Amino acid sequence: MKNTNYDAFIFDLGRVLVDFDHNISAAKIAKLTGKPQEWLYQLFFESELTKLFDEGKVSPREFYAELKKLTGLDISFDEFVLIWVDIFSQKDDMFELVKCLKNDYRLVLMSNVNTLQFEYIRKNFPIIAEFDGLVLSYEAGAMKPDPKIYQAAISAAKTTPEKIIYTDDRPELIEGGKKAGIRKSFVFSNLESFVSDLNVIGVEINECMEAIKS
Repeated sequence: MKNTNYDAFIFDLGRVLVDFDHNISAAKIAKLTGKPQEWLYQLFFESELTKLFDEGKVSPREFYAELKKLTGLDISFDEFVLIWVDIFSQKDDMFELVKCLKNDYRLVLMSNVNTLQFEYIRKNFPIIAEFDGLVLSYEAGAMKPDPKIYQAAISAAKTTPEKIIYTDDRPELIEGGKKAGIRKSFVFSNLESFVSDLNVIGVEINECMEAIKS
């Protein structure tokens, strides 16, 4: 049953709805190039190049070309894409939660993500189809914790910030949500702790979750 104090949820994607590991692609490219896996991980996950890609300021082929220069990678674009995107797995328990919430709340996905990886996720993980709004860094031109992307997510939620519940696995991004006015913002660690957080604020979903599992 809906708690009328809230109209919408904003969910992060990685490590909330899907798991991922950049070490999977880093290990494959390390074998192909002889570059250290740790260095490749940093390049894929924390570099300015990847930030620009996630913000949509570098195209997929430009990103691929720059990686070839930096790493000496000698494979086709299509072969690279297969390595780059095959790092995700859906969290089935969160899929069940999302389906429960879908009955009563507007659902928005807000993610720092690039177009190659998101299109792979959209195609392969049905949880994405449950969302009413998608706010993606490569389309918004900004990444969390930039205030611009939070405002885009609030707009997609079609309600006021105080009637939104937001969860993300990174505390600094939760702080960004609170600064944007989303007071009910929770650091995500696992389904059980998040359901507990929801129970505290009066959002009861245990009955729905049990019904889906049975």
